[in-house]
Amino acid sequence: MARLKLVVITVAGTSNFPLDMLRYDCCFPQGSEDVSQMVYSEDHHLRTDAIKNKVPFKVTLVCAHEHFTPGRWASFGWSVIRCVVDHRALPQPKWPSR
Repeated sequence: MARLKLVVITVAGTSNFPLDMLRYDCCFPQGSEDVSQMVYSEDHHLRTDAIKNKVPFKVTLVCAHEHFTPGRWASFGWSVIRCVVDHRALPQPKWPSR
């Protein structure tokens, strides 16, 4: 059975979420709560509260490969705080019989 390697990373920051990093690292948000955190990071008042209270926005992303770029995340003021490699078995396709 073929296996799919997914890398699940969690990033944290108090600045605007760097949307271009989704393209650059071939990632997508894991769930709707992660999308909400990305949207909240765009709000000036919520960002100010996050900085003042020292509570960063946290977004969990799924990457199709393990070559993501923590240094580039850091250049946007976001840090990779968690990384998990997930090996999932892919279901075998069922071909119609002839």
